[in-house]
Amino acid sequence: MKLKLEQIIIDKGTQTRDEIDQKTVKEYAEALLNKESLPPVTVFYDGIKYYLADGFHRYFGHKQTKMPTIEVDVINGTLRNALEYALGTNDKHGLKRTNKDKRKAVLIALDDVEWGSLTNREIGKLCRVSHTFVNDIKESLEKPKDKKKKDPLKARNKDQNKPTNVYTEFNQDDKVTELLVSHKELEEENTKLLDQLALKVMDVTPEQKKMAEKTIEELRSDNKRLEQELESMTVSRNSYMRENAEMKKQLNWYKKQLQKLEKEAV
Repeated sequence: MKLKLEQIIIDKGTQTRDEIDQKTVKEYAEALLNKESLPPVTVFYDGIKYYLADGFHRYFGHKQTKMPTIEVDVINGTLRNALEYALGTNDKHGLKRTNKDKRKAVLIALDDVEWGSLTNREIGKLCRVSHTFVNDIKESLEKPKDKKKKDPLKARNKDQNKPTNVYTEFNQDDKVTELLVSHKELEEENTKLLDQLALKVMDVTPEQKKMAEKTIEELRSDNKRLEQELESMTVSRNSYMRENAEMKKQLNWYKKQLQKLEKEAV
């Protein structure tokens, strides 16, 4: 079947390659312009949305030619099913995965609460790589990085006569937090202005406007409270999932120790 490009969701993390190869995209676009057919891409359908799981180069090739539709193979499943499929796809119809592509897939799996608790062999099977490949990545993540601390007072720009202004240094995490807070405040201010504008253009009596303003304020307040509750629940859920993953790791360790003791007893 065919879907419109705009129907397909591509920005939910199912693009597991290290990067999109623009040369391959161009080759696909030229093939399409020459009336050549390309194999269908794979999408997962959860009953509402279509998530692209395999065929990003073909998708962007179609987009480059401004073709409105693309041939698809549809699999019923969730966004997570799509990501699971994407982790192991070799894109047999086109560009083969590089080691960087495989590494990114493994890192995604390791960062996941559920998949990260699997054994190296299970993760290797999920990402279609060897268990030694997974082990090497784990070891590289566990090795402490030997970073030499630089003395900011001795730092210099390319112009050796001009000292670096050490006071411009700042904590990146704090800066990000500051920007997020500012963005949230701007969003709230923008919402207030839109509400005020909507009230001004209402063709009703002053009393009705006051009632509408009060109703809007109550609804906004309820919405903010619900968002805070949802955020709190999300944090609690993530904490529970992490604890559950740790318990699984401990259980696997105890099983291995028990098996070891049983062998020694025999």
